[in-house]
Amino acid sequence: MRGRSSAFSNSTGTHGFLDSGGSFTQLDVPGATSTEAYGINAAGQIVGQFEDSSSNLHGFLDTAGSFTQLDVPGASSTQARGINSAGQIVGSFFPQGFLYSGGSFTQLDVPGAGFTDPYGINDAGQIVGQFSEISGVPRGFVYSGGGFTEIQVPGSAATAAFGINDAADIVGFFNPRGGGTDGFLDSGGSFTPLVVPGAIGTFAFGINDARQIVGFFDTNTQRHGFLATPATALPEPAALTLLGIGLAGLVILRRRAALLDRPSARR
Repeated sequence: MRGRSSAFSNSTGTHGFLDSGGSFTQLDVPGATSTEAYGINAAGQIVGQFEDSSSNLHGFLDTAGSFTQLDVPGASSTQARGINSAGQIVGSFFPQGFLYSGGSFTQLDVPGAGFTDPYGINDAGQIVGQFSEISGVPRGFVYSGGGFTEIQVPGSAATAAFGINDAADIVGFFNPRGGGTDGFLDSGGSFTPLVVPGAIGTFAFGINDARQIVGFFDTNTQRHGFLATPATALPEPAALTLLGIGLAGLVILRRRAALLDRPSARR
């Protein structure tokens, strides 16, 4: 993963950004009224969404500063969320999900779901995201080998999966039945909670092959980005249990005014 991409809001609107080695670059699709960046691959290609002057949402691919618009044929809106090293892109044209590969769109739908919202894809083509049950409760999923598998943090009221690395480690966030929102790491079916000390909500959105995790956390109406780095380079899931007791190695990214609501809430 080369840097981290996301979005921030200030008095001039909503903008994407790239953080590379602590240096922030603002990302704006030319002519857009807002730009939000969500995914980046090893080559530095960035995907996201932008809003035009008519309030229509479109996906985009940014390759070395050159923007390509992405629209699912016939869709009223398109949102690009994740990209892998092969340039395969996942996202949604609500309420359906899509995979864009080799210039073609393939629809992705969890059978019987009210909506399917893919967010991340690794180099093996495994896709993670969230879907709604008939009851409307969000659940996480992983799509691999042509089939969907549900992801649910044990004891949670709702679960959403957002990032996956090449080792199939998955991150996201969940709502404990007692209330609130916590992040999680799923390594081979073993779940580790991710909680920033003092935060009222922790949201994990991405993980790379070094098991560095990015996301944001709430502190009484203000939001801050974070980068969590394991204290050791050990490959076993046990090495990451330290994250559940304080996110050792936490780095707070530069604060921005009023970061966006989680992407799934914006249609």
